[in-house]
This record gives sequence, structure tokens and C-alpha cells, in this order.
Amino acid sequence: MADGCGSTCPVPTGFYSYNQSLVGDSVLLAAYGLLALAATYLGFRYRTPWFSATLVVGLLLETIGFVGRLLLKGSPKTPAFFVLSMAGTVIGPPLMGGAIFLTLPHVIRIYGEHLSPVRPLLIGFVTYALAAVAMIVQVVGMTFVAYDFNGLGRIGGSRLVVGGLGIQLLSLFGFSVFHFWFMIGLSSQKTTWTPTFSTVYKSVRFRRFLLGVEMVSLLLLTYTVYRIVEMAEGIHARLFQSQTAFMIVVGALPLTAALLSTILHPGAAFGAAWGPTSSLRGDTGLNAGLPYGSPSLQSPLEQIENQAHFRYDPTIRSTRPPPINILTHPSRIPGPPSGLPINPRPGAGMTPLQSPNGTPWTSETARYSMRAEKPLIPRKMVQEDTLW
Repeated sequence: MADGCGSTCPVPTGFYSYNQSLVGDSVLLAAYGLLALAATYLGFRYRTPWFSATLVVGLLLETIGFVGRLLLKGSPKTPAFFVLSMAGTVIGPPLMGGAIFLTLPHVIRIYGEHLSPVRPLLIGFVTYALAAVAMIVQVVGMTFVAYDFNGLGRIGGSRLVVGGLGIQLLSLFGFSVFHFWFMIGLSSQKTTWTPTFSTVYKSVRFRRFLLGVEMVSLLLLTYTVYRIVEMAEGIHARLFQSQTAFMIVVGALPLTAALLSTILHPGAAFGAAWGPTSSLRGDTGLNAGLPYGSPSLQSPLEQIENQAHFRYDPTIRSTRPPPINILTHPSRIPGPPSGLPINPRPGAGMTPLQSPNGTPWTSETARYSMRAEKPLIPRKMVQEDTLW
């Protein structure tokens, strides 16, 4: 590997036939850097570590990519600078898409897992795995594109990059189709939405977030299709060598997607529901062991709130037994005074508790205490001699 591409450069001037815009690359570099700082702050504020970390890494890669372009402007034939610029601008957008992929399981749990035919954790794993494979293939391909091995490296490298972009397109397209299908199906199942998070999915902020997810997906899909066509023609072709197309599609589209992901941050849309709707928590409590696709008995938030008590049942009055007449039911006849045993055993020097008729108080005495005879009152209150 030589320090410069020399006679094997794609174009006589190096890797690009145009004079790179210092102002344009600097503006995009500063914009991606500021967004990386903002996304880091929002991740700590709203406690969305995985989403924010993925988005921040993608933004940092974009920043590194434009640093490579500035370095390549001063040394246009250096393969290392070209790899740096390509790696940042090609791998950064898939990571932004991966951050969006992580929000889908949360959205499903907001409305109810029983509304989705696939587990949220499986959806997140598949889409994220496809994005990871796409990035690895693209890194290998860009290395071959930068360093031409006997004239065959750039051709094979371009094909590898196209293959990685194809995997990226597949993951984005699959995510968009599933998200669109899931949201369309919700309109006909409003009565089965989980009521626990009703304040979330009824809020305007959450609806704006869903709209932002769709816009980000569309922007990244457009970007990916462009890169596939660009790399399929080769880095020496007219499309790759167009600075205007690069600034608009490669620079502005991912920047707009990153801006939407930062402004419409999921932490602000979900609020306190972001943690309970995480797929990493799994199913515990009453939901454990249920066949997938059946309505859950309790949402994760309800399980946390109800660990120490049961839920209030408004129909509990209908399940109460009928009232019992204490005058007719033997078990409800009053016994001895509250706090005393039925058959007390007096200790030394103590006198047993006496009933009104003078006998010791026992359970049998208590049973008939209410039927004790009333004191006799003489019928004649005045002597007859006095009256006459």
C-alpha cells in the first residue's frame, strides 16, 4: 500500500475531480458536531441510553467523515483520508437508522404487545443485526475501494459497498413497512389499546414523534438508494464525482434526519413510559407464561405499581356475601367484651369476670346474656290505704 494512489487514482487529480468546498464541508462538520452534543445532553436528560448512544455514534462518524474530507482537500491522493471520509459518511446514516429501529419495540408496548404478531424484542434484534452486518460489509468494501490491489480492488470493493447498502436498504424498508402496517392496523383496534399508557399515545408530542419517525425513514431510504446507484456506477463515474449531489444527498439528507431525531426526541415523547416499555425488561408477573398475541393481564407499569397491593375492582360489591342477621345466626351473637378471652383463667389473686346474674362469664353465658330477665317492678306503686 503506497502513501498515495498515484497512477491508480480514479481521476487524474486524485479521488475527486472537483475542488472540494471548504465552506460546505466545514458547515456540515460543525452541524453534525453540535447535534452530537445535543443528542448526548438529551440522552442524559431523558434517560434513553441505547437510543442516544446509537444516534451520537452515528453523528460522530459523520463528523469524522467530514474531517476526512477536509484532510483530503489538502492531500487529494491519500487513500487513508479517503477511507476516513467514506467511512464516516457511509456508516453514519445506518447508525441513525439503527437508533430509529430501537424505538419500534417501545411504540408497540405503548399500544399493547397483543396488537403485534411479532415480539418487540425480536423486531429490534433483527433490524439492528441487519444494520450491523451492513456496516461491516461497507467498511471492508471501502477499504478495497481506497486501496487498489492489482487493479481489482476497487471493482470488488464497490460491489461489497453496494451489497452492504443493499442490506441497509432491506432493513430500512422492512422497518418502514412494518411500522406503516402496524400503525394502519391500530385504527381498527382502538378498543383493545392498553389503557395504561393512554396519556402517552393521546398526546400531541407523541404523534409528532411518530410522524418524525416516518420522515426519518423516508430520508434514509432516499439516501441509501442514491448511494447504491452511485457506488454501482463506480467512484470514477459522473454521479460520484458530482459535488452538488454529494452536498444535497450525502450531506443534507442525513443531517435533516439527525435533526428530526434530535428535536423529536423519543425521551420527550414517551416521558416516564420509556423505561417500562423497554424490551429488555421482558415479561414478568402476571404476563409471564401467556401465549404471545393474547392480551396481557397487566402492563409493565401496572406490575411495578401493584407489587404490594391488588388493583381496585369496581365490581367488588356484587361479589360480597349477603348480610347476616346477628340476632338469629349463632356465630354473630355478641360474646364477652372486646379484648378479653371467651374463657378467661384468672391468675392468683384475681376474681373471675362475672355476668349480670352473678355467674362466671362463659361462651354459654354469652349466648343467653341477651335474654336475661328484666328486674321486677311492683304493680302497685302507692298503698291502697293512702288512696282512700
